[in-house]
Formats: sequence, structure tokens, C-alpha cells
Amino acid sequence: MAISVFKKFVAAVTTSVVCTGVIGCSDGVGQARDEAVSRLDGMVWLEDPTTTKSRVEKATSKEQISELISQAQAENDEREGTYWSCASAATEYVPGKWTLKSSTTDGMALIAFHFDLVGDGTVNFVKIGQWSATAGRPVVMPGAEWLAAHEGKVTGWSGDLSEVISSKKTLKPASELYETVGFCKVAFNLSLTTTEGVENVVGVLKLRGKQYKAELEIGDGVVLVEDKDS
Repeated sequence: MAISVFKKFVAAVTTSVVCTGVIGCSDGVGQARDEAVSRLDGMVWLEDPTTTKSRVEKATSKEQISELISQAQAENDEREGTYWSCASAATEYVPGKWTLKSSTTDGMALIAFHFDLVGDGTVNFVKIGQWSATAGRPVVMPGAEWLAAHEGKVTGWSGDLSEVISSKKTLKPASELYETVGFCKVAFNLSLTTTEGVENVVGVLKLRGKQYKAELEIGDGVVLVEDKDS
């Protein structure tokens, strides 16, 4: 009997020592906090997940934790809805007509091209203009090396943009894709067929509403700009 009482005493003391300074150790708050943090890990659309997690970790009751998680879930759902509302317009641009502007590799001339991603899977890659650099000062623009290596060689394309939209798939972190209402980025797999083989890249379509031209980044500093004029 004495030994049993002593064991209970030791257990009580041990629990008291372990819980000292730990908020919610014995009233279920700790478990609620762990579950909340786990749920937060899945809320990829939160604007500031670090701050939300910190508030949960500092909460002193299960009620506070529950309220914080409810608020976080509402924010996450709203931002996710806003993003996909914007992204759903992506297929209006690809296939589509685009222009590409860059320079020669020595920067002495600026060059413009049509770079149309045609619906039949072909690419219309045609030079539409070339100008000398302003005041003869060389300006090497982003994409110049890519352009020099690919001019006249890109003949076809394919991509999974429609699948990305229909399945709500994100190829980049949500924090890199979400911007605001009507403004977003949509990443998708893009394959370019050239005379030397197939090049696979992750294209990033930047949508800015109907009032601004869309942009399509295809890597190596190459940015296609929506051609609204042709």
C-alpha cells in the first residue's frame, strides 16, 4: 500500500514538473493546438500562415484555437476561390497570339517576333521587325541567348493548361501564384518542338484582367506578350 501511494505521489510530482510553464498541458489545449497546426499545414492559400500559426501556439484555450482555425479556414477558402476564378480564364490565352521582343546577343539591335501558339499544335515564329539600339548603345535584353539559339527552329507546341484548370492543379507554391482579384499566375507544363528535339518547360501565364496584356514566361528570360492587335 505504501509503495502504491508513493508511486502515485511521484507520478503527480512528475506531471506537475513537466507541465510547469506549459500552457494547456492538462486540459486538452495541447492536443487541440497540435491538431490545429496540422490543419494549418494544409491551408496553402493563407496570406500569412506563419503569423496564424504563432497565434495558435500562443492561444490559452481550446475556444481560442477553434476561433483562429475557423478564421484561417475562411480566409484560405476565400483566397482559393479568388485564385481559381482568375485562373479559369487562362485557356482563353493558350492557344493564342503572342509577340516576343528581345535583342541580338551583342545588344546592337532590338528584334520583335510573332510567337503564336496555334490551336493545331504548330508555332508561328516569324520576325516582324528589327531596329538599331538607341543612340548606338548596345542593350542586351533578357532572352537574347535563347532567341539566337531558337530563331527559325521552333515548329510546334503542346501543354496541359486545360488539365491544370479542370483539376485545379498547382505546379508552383500557392504563394507564388496568388496575387489579388483578377490578377494571378498559372503554371503549366509546356513542350516546344524544335528542329533539334523537344524542350519541356514550366510555362507561367500572368493574367492582369482584360485591361492589361497577359504575359507568358517560358524560361531563360523569355517573356511572350499577348498580341491584341493582330
